[in-house]
Amino acid sequence: MGVAQVSPDTPKGGSSSGVERKLPKLDVAGSTPVSRSIFCTHTTHSYFSGIMIRFRILILPLSLLLLYGCGPKPEPSHSPLDTPTTHYSRGLASFEQGKLMEAQTEFERAASLDDDYPGVFVGYALVYMAQGEFWSAHQQIEKALHEDGDFADAYIAQGRLLAAEGSQRGFDSEDWLKEALRAFDTAIDLQPADGRAYFHRGMAYLAARDLMAAEKSFLQVQKLKRGPLMASALGQIERIQQIRRAAPGSEWGIQLGLVEKITRAELTVLLLEELKLAELVRQRRPAGDPQPFQPPGDEQIDSSRDPDDIDFS
Repeated sequence: MGVAQVSPDTPKGGSSSGVERKLPKLDVAGSTPVSRSIFCTHTTHSYFSGIMIRFRILILPLSLLLLYGCGPKPEPSHSPLDTPTTHYSRGLASFEQGKLMEAQTEFERAASLDDDYPGVFVGYALVYMAQGEFWSAHQQIEKALHEDGDFADAYIAQGRLLAAEGSQRGFDSEDWLKEALRAFDTAIDLQPADGRAYFHRGMAYLAARDLMAAEKSFLQVQKLKRGPLMASALGQIERIQQIRRAAPGSEWGIQLGLVEKITRAELTVLLLEELKLAELVRQRRPAGDPQPFQPPGDEQIDSSRDPDDIDFS
């Protein structure tokens, strides 16, 4: 058996200092390898991160379930007629009669039974429209269409809203009428037998002072021979025919013929525009009369008179 040879560079005695020391190997980039303790820390961190991710995945559905369970619950119905559809229909009837408070009460009851019912948002939009809050009304229409994109009442209300906002704010009728007609046509496509879209389309034409197109829409309501707006459509047709028989010669005459009541100032403008009073006065004035026509209460003062002789009372 041969004896192992000891390297001359290795000290004798077997002490720890005699162990050959090797430098740590460098990686490809030339950097020193990371310590093993760092790998252990990273592994521990990844382990706990995985646990937290699983915990969140389990907790999130439970949290949503708890939130849904703690939210407002629909009220129970007290009778077969105590439904969102019934209260929405009652609210529409009250709104058309000008009873905004009753209409809002019915819409709120419908919301308490089903807050996702699209008719609730349509009802709120109509109330906002009647109050002149057009931005809020548009927001409610968007909510209704979000709940049901095929809800015809939402498009009817949208057309009414565009016509009311455009006419009251003095927008160009060519702009708002085009958008309103698009909404009414969509409602007609969804429910061709519903006369409400035709009726309110006729009202939009009246707001734009297009009497012929308005009359055609009202006649379409009569052709359907059903619906709560047949009498109203007939009344609008008679109104248009009366305006035609009066043959107004100005836009003012047509516009004032479409309103039920006018003020004294509007009557004055109507007389001046339709009867041409100023032109008649100029024609009846003598040719040699140098004194121009003065409206009542606007007397001219003769500059040749002595100021002390003028009565200013």
